[in-house]
Amino acid sequence: MKIFINYRTTDEPWGGVNSFIKSFQKYIIENRKDIQVVSKIDDDFDILLIAASYYAPSKEISVNDLKKILSSRNNIINKLLKKRQFKFVERLDGLRAIYNNEFIPNDKIQIELSQLADHIIFQSAFSLNNFQQFGYQKMNYSIICNGVDQNIFNVKNRSYYKKGKIKILSISWSTNLKKGFQTIADFSTHPEVESNFIGRWNDEINPKNVKIIPPKKHDMLSNYYKECDIFLHPAINDFCPNVVLEAMSCGLPIIYSNTGGTPEIASQYGISLPETMTADSIEEVVTAIKQQYQELTQRLVNDANNFSIQTVADKYISSFQSILKK
Repeated sequence: MKIFINYRTTDEPWGGVNSFIKSFQKYIIENRKDIQVVSKIDDDFDILLIAASYYAPSKEISVNDLKKILSSRNNIINKLLKKRQFKFVERLDGLRAIYNNEFIPNDKIQIELSQLADHIIFQSAFSLNNFQQFGYQKMNYSIICNGVDQNIFNVKNRSYYKKGKIKILSISWSTNLKKGFQTIADFSTHPEVESNFIGRWNDEINPKNVKIIPPKKHDMLSNYYKECDIFLHPAINDFCPNVVLEAMSCGLPIIYSNTGGTPEIASQYGISLPETMTADSIEEVVTAIKQQYQELTQRLVNDANNFSIQTVADKYISSFQSILKK
């Protein structure tokens, strides 16, 4: 099988799409000798994989250009010449209209692409529901969550919480207020909490006692995860956050917002935030996570394979094989 992944990754700090595609492509090249990743759109391939609506960080796909590729490569002439045909697979997360109550051009591109795709891989049931609310009614989909490179994100040389202040880590590339900056700041005022944040902080929110660390490259984050005890992810309506999977792969229990797709991956490995945040509710969450810490970390170690890019990539490839058989 030959795959063309229509996304140019960057080694600079970026969002979850870039992290996933880097790990996915690396795994295939290094471990699946039966799969060839081709480098150019003009090459012969069986599967065209597109990530959301981007071909590179912040670079949106032209739907018209894609239509031309689809029509020129899969037309009757190429079939008669017995040239290799391909299937178009779209990896979709979700729509800004749901995430931020703001319908933007990027949403329109994703909706149009969902109508063109031979198959769609949604990152969560919540992602699927996003598109169903905007007219997607087909059955040509799979739900496969994200996975992480466990050569980087693992529990090796990790020290676990025993006593004293509990070290909490949060990470966000986006400065969107729905990432939960206020909640992160509120947790930092708890006397038994040491709060750390990696990424770009929203300047509208007073960080209080949060230690803010500049964005780090993907392969540098692992050490920061392993130096902390808990991962706090208060983002509202996230689709399938890579940072949560990275944290879980490093053995960190999760404190998470009970919205979007995050509970689908984190509910067995952490505690959900209450709808209303107060000093008392923060105290309850901190107490509960300490009490359940050993049980949650053991569960994370036992289930680590579920978070790996190997498990997820193999599911993608099985999906590709099924599509091609059709």
